Amino acid sequence: MAAGQGFKTFATGDVLTAADTNGYLMQGVWVFASATARDAAVTSPQEGNTCYLKDTDQILVYSGSAWVVKSGGASPLTTKGDLYGYSTTDARIAVGTNGQVLTADSTAATGVAWATASAGSLTKITSGTFTGASSFSVDSAFSSTYANYKMIVVGTSGGGAASSIQIRFRTGGTDNTTTNYSGGRNSTIFSTGGTEIDTSSNDSKFTFGRTDSSGGWWMQFDVLNPFVSQLTSAIGGHSDITRGGDSAGRFNGTTSFDGIKILNQAGNNIAGSYYIYGYGN
Repeated sequence: MAAGQGFKTFATGDVLTAADTNGYLMQGVWVFASATARDAAVTSPQEGNTCYLKDTDQILVYSGSAWVVKSGGASPLTTKGDLYGYSTTDARIAVGTNGQVLTADSTAATGVAWATASAGSLTKITSGTFTGASSFSVDSAFSSTYANYKMIVVGTSGGGAASSIQIRFRTGGTDNTTTNYSGGRNSTIFSTGGTEIDTSSNDSKFTFGRTDSSGGWWMQFDVLNPFVSQLTSAIGGHSDITRGGDSAGRFNGTTSFDGIKILNQAGNNIAGSYYIYGYGN
């Protein structure tokens, strides 16, 4: 078939040649009821032939070896969060589960797939607020999905008095109160440059932070291997209005934990928010 010659205005009396027919008249968009009807009518399509299919509302162009969709057609997407992909045609990439990331995957039909975040990434597990109590607990936060966890606590009130903040681990909604905890905090006092150390061993909890009588306090720490039946450690830092420093503690036993409790040593009502992230799998 000759290459398309574009548009020509015929005058009265002009002779319609075979070349004119092939070059002008045969270069339009063919309309068919379906691909089956098209293939029955056009048994030897040529590169550049264009057709419109009524049943799928698609425009296709013949590439020289196959009919290729150029526009139109129904969307393959069916569910909230679905993405457009491509294999040999437009394809649906089904939405993943919470916390997953989209990653290149040559084994997937579309070349990408949803997968659990790599070990170097932080995945949010849970968050919440606490108020009007001397302690708060977070259960079902640790599991076999991640080896380690990062917890951030932003305290907005320490109950109006300075006091230590302590940590205890939990399993199945119950505190582990055995005397297997050791640890403490080493604080620099901002106003004087002095230091304050608060440690304990063979206790039912370990000291990690501190509140101030005038307001906010903060802690950020990593809990290492809490769900595995081995020693569980916490290491990080803390600060309040007047001081801040490093903290560390551990449970000296081979127990699997799935939760944590934050306590005010003096029993003052504390308030604030917390965030827990998992990493390392």
